[in-house]
Amino acid sequence: MEKKCSEFLNRYNISEEAYAAAGIAWDELEEVRDHYIQTRDELEPTARYIVNILNKTEKVHSVSYRIKAPEHLIAKIIRKRIGKPEGIINLANYRQKITDLIGIRVLHLFKEDWLDLHQFITRTWNLRKEPIAYVRRGDAAGYINSFKNWGCTIKEHPYGYRSVHYLLQSMISESAEPTVQVSEVQVRTLFEEAWSSIDHHVRYPYEPRNVLLNELLVILNRLSGSADEMASCILYLKEKINTPGMPSQDVNGQAGQGGGFFQPLDEFEWPAETGSGVMAWTDGNIGEGLPEPYLFPPADMADQEKGPGEEGPEKSEKPSSSAER
Repeated sequence: MEKKCSEFLNRYNISEEAYAAAGIAWDELEEVRDHYIQTRDELEPTARYIVNILNKTEKVHSVSYRIKAPEHLIAKIIRKRIGKPEGIINLANYRQKITDLIGIRVLHLFKEDWLDLHQFITRTWNLRKEPIAYVRRGDAAGYINSFKNWGCTIKEHPYGYRSVHYLLQSMISESAEPTVQVSEVQVRTLFEEAWSSIDHHVRYPYEPRNVLLNELLVILNRLSGSADEMASCILYLKEKINTPGMPSQDVNGQAGQGGGFFQPLDEFEWPAETGSGVMAWTDGNIGEGLPEPYLFPPADMADQEKGPGEEGPEKSEKPSSSAER
């Protein structure tokens, strides 16, 4: 048993000292693992049900899911106990304490799409607690306040990870005693997902000690943020160009009305009430004068609509593949 424990700790880069501080015996962990292996398939119907509902929403680009691997569950229990030794996690309560046994990832194209998804999720499911919006140091106050105004708790992530996490509560009635199953849903853009996947691949299961790798991941994070900003600019320009009565040009340079090919940026009249510029809310200085994101309008500005108070996923139909992270 000691050999198995030592090999496991080495594989997940957990020191013997840290494991000892966690105060949990290896045979207890094996008991949890064996029970989870026997009951893991019970989570599949709940995961698929949630995925099917989310797949039908308009702003969703793709939805994926995974059921947590048994080894990853044990590693997470140890790490949680290291950080909080008094927080008992055992066979009796691990399915309530570990909230990402079902992990679902929802991707959308534009940052502006988040609000529709947020409102749909909060209307459709009861949440265990307020959603958590992970932001990057340096994100503008207006960007962060957009999440606050829609009931999210803000957490600054040390590596620049951006995503909004929800803990959905679903009733499982097939079991002997109906129980509430918690599922973690992560919502982010395609560019945020690309960076997150690469960052996770490099860091997991332990943080790289190489300074160059860490610096390159920071640069990649900035590039992905800039890509999201550019996508928002493109979306804004498309809407402006397609506004009825706005002059435009076709590909031959002939003036037309609406739906045209291109106009120089300085010919647009950016609405002053939207803010100081898209680039104000993250890094960079291109795009000065473009409107600050109107993607998450505060509750009192969104047509009177009011908002509510780690592992690699297995892909669903939008698209489909499988991996464990």
